[in-house]
Formats: sequence, structure tokens, C-alpha cells
Amino acid sequence: MFNHNFTVIKSTQKISEFNRSAYFYLFSSIIAAPIIEEIVFRKFIFMQLLQKNSLLKAILVSSFCFSIIHFQDLSNLLPTFVWGIFLSVLFYQSKNIIYPIVTHFLNNVIVSIFAFYNNTIPTYFQEIKFSLLYWLITLSGLAIVIISMKVFINKTKKAET
Repeated sequence: MFNHNFTVIKSTQKISEFNRSAYFYLFSSIIAAPIIEEIVFRKFIFMQLLQKNSLLKAILVSSFCFSIIHFQDLSNLLPTFVWGIFLSVLFYQSKNIIYPIVTHFLNNVIVSIFAFYNNTIPTYFQEIKFSLLYWLITLSGLAIVIISMKVFINKTKKAET
């Protein structure tokens, strides 16, 4: 539905040269995509799969579907799959679609800020060399975020009771 490889704006196009399609792209990727994708992939697909399958299978299948719609080339298939797993776990743990929507929104804002400060629009993971160090850092970061969110959610639930 929303292509995250920035094809609307060529990678060599300067931010200052935005046209109407560039603004539409920014709106759709920062606002619309997180809302629509999280409702479709977490609230609908993940929850439907969870009713008839194990938690692991629901997470993996919904994350695979999420990565397929973001498919640009083989280099971004695994990172978007891992991102889908993270968002699914966040939704499952929080029982609230707002958490993955906000997280997805923040991810897309960070990418847009990165693009602004580099004065070009990058493609996802185009220049990442898939080294062991990269994956150790990425997975460590995801683990820290998941643990932090779990602690935050538990404290929020305790405060509500």
C-alpha cells in the first residue's frame, strides 16, 4: 500500500525541491502508513492468526506479510521482517494498537529527519553491509526497547489498578 523506498522522490532530489507529490509522500509515510499498516497487520491479520494459531506463528506470519509489502529488494526483507516482529510483540504485550502506531510513526519520522539532514531522500537499508556487528547492535537495541516497553506497560497497568 505505502512504498517505503522513497520512489516518489528520487534519491538525488534535494529536499528544497519538494513538489506536491513529495509532500503527499511525507504525509502518507509519516501519518497514514503507521495508522493503516498497524491496524491491518497487527489489529486485523495478527489477531485473526492468533485466534487459530500459536502466538509464534501469528507473529511470524503477520511479520512476513508486513515485510512482503515493504519489499524493495532482498537487502530490506529481513530488517522489515524483524521490525514486524518487534511491532507484533509490542502490540501483543501492550494490548493497545496505539503503541505500535506511535513506534511506527517515530520510525518514519526518524527516517524523514535523516533524509532532511542528509539533504537527500535515502532508500531503506540500501547501503547497510549486513555484518555480524550490525545485527548484534540491532538485536541488542530491539531487546532493550522490548524490555523497556514491557516494564513501562507493567508500571502503567499497575498504576491504573
